[in-house]
Amino acid sequence: MTTLQMMAHNSLLTEVRALGVSARDFPKEFPARTPSATEHRPLKAGGVGPGGEALFWLDTEGTPFVDARVFGPLKAVSVPSLGTGVTVTVGQVVAKPVPAVAVVARQLIEADVIGTYVHLESSLCLKDIPGGVHITGTHTYMTNTENIDPLDFKVTIDPTGLIQVSG
Repeated sequence: MTTLQMMAHNSLLTEVRALGVSARDFPKEFPARTPSATEHRPLKAGGVGPGGEALFWLDTEGTPFVDARVFGPLKAVSVPSLGTGVTVTVGQVVAKPVPAVAVVARQLIEADVIGTYVHLESSLCLKDIPGGVHITGTHTYMTNTENIDPLDFKVTIDPTGLIQVSG
């Protein structure tokens, strides 16, 4: 079992803004491109891929993208907004062999592709299950007061590399 703490001030959005990009909100999608160390900026969010290079990059126009050698295009999902019983396809792992589901889930959560909080933070516990990871925890957000709501979702990767998130 693994624990993970996500905080707004350590997000991909905060990192992109710190690089001088005027970004209003978390990206809704991440195109897949082959990065160039001379043209693109590596991002810390999401960690590194199998080759030791960043998984997420910033292009010359300020758009975050994912390394096409590891993932196809990715669609962001907000877990706090995901209904119970709803399944969303996030994208596909194209790297072979496909990394462990727990590794991919952690990378996508850390890059805010799988969003686990709205305003402030989330505290998560990741547990391996057959074909995926079951994630439970809480997310903290503000309305007029601080609110803490539970999270309970699964991340799965099928044999073809298809990544899905289920509420």
